[in-house]
Amino acid sequence: MRNMTGARAMAGKSTGDLMRDVLHNSFIFEEAKREACKLRLAIAGFSGTGKTRAALEIATGIGGKIAVIDCECRSASLYADKYKFSTTQLSAPYSPERYIAAINAAEEAGYDIIIVDGISPEWDGEGGIIESKDKMGGGFNDWAKLTPRHNKFKNAILWSPVHIICTMSAKAEYVVEPNSKGRSVPRQVGMAPIQRSGFARDFTVVMELDQQHQAVSTKDRTRLFDGQTFQIDSAVGVALRDWLDAGAVAKTISVEQEQEIVSAMAAKGYDVNELDIQGLFFVPNLLCLRVSDYPLALKAVVEVWPIKGGAQQSQGTTSQTISKHQAGQIVRAAEAKGYDVASMPREEKVRLFHVEKIGHLLADDFEAALNGIESWQPAPPAQQTH
Repeated sequence: MRNMTGARAMAGKSTGDLMRDVLHNSFIFEEAKREACKLRLAIAGFSGTGKTRAALEIATGIGGKIAVIDCECRSASLYADKYKFSTTQLSAPYSPERYIAAINAAEEAGYDIIIVDGISPEWDGEGGIIESKDKMGGGFNDWAKLTPRHNKFKNAILWSPVHIICTMSAKAEYVVEPNSKGRSVPRQVGMAPIQRSGFARDFTVVMELDQQHQAVSTKDRTRLFDGQTFQIDSAVGVALRDWLDAGAVAKTISVEQEQEIVSAMAAKGYDVNELDIQGLFFVPNLLCLRVSDYPLALKAVVEVWPIKGGAQQSQGTTSQTISKHQAGQIVRAAEAKGYDVASMPREEKVRLFHVEKIGHLLADDFEAALNGIESWQPAPPAQQTH
């Protein structure tokens, strides 16, 4: 971890820029390990190829609670007699923000798998990116406003803490070449998904369906379907689930560690509910932050973020006291030894902690106080808390 300078050296930069400076310029190498991961699957095909049914088959094979964001006039509900899932209707306008809101709602409701059926309208549907560009005048410079909106939609899929399956409509793809008479004529060479070029670049698997409902993988990080033509059924979902779960589960931070970061933000004047967590920490919420990234993230907030409002810390700034969460940690550590800090006489607290109230303890002394409790002898039974 590189040495970080104080907020004075970072004047003029936004909080987001500061966080990106820290995370992007701190290179920590670790031994590569295969970790369990969440599925990012795209299924493309012409109308009638069975994209919705294929998505439901795979989701059923993976197992868990399934949510379908139905952008196809409630067509997913036609399969309700065969598959168990919940659904919500997403109709026009098909803006990136409405897709993001629907995905977030499914995550918060506790679903294990989200099927977005389909994502093509976000690009070329009513209220989608292309229509928005036309309404703005159609100039090249309009992409400066539209691309960030589209990227947030893409990131909502890529950074989701659950499995996500997306369906995409497709159009015929042609090349123009000379015929036997030397005339240039179009020739169909396949299908092109209706979305921004490269949209599924970071997906785990991309499949295409033909009119006979046969599937091929055009991208396959799992290597389960290379060179195959196959029918999609629940067995495909089972195979994907086994591959996804094969690695070790990535450890994410605890609720207590999340609260440490939130408290550090509050000490600088920031409300976590008003921040773009994904833009700052590159995860949809703090609890998705990996344990290995926790020390750097906390250090960045404490040492690099400026005080909200543009005020800069000075050499004479009053030392910061511990947070409520840290005070609670000390109280619980003492209780584990049988002592009730709340009922301790004032002079006993001063002797043990050098302050009259735990909340007055300086942040710099927190670790020493917590470690000191470890050396305490257990309280006599008559004095122990119950």
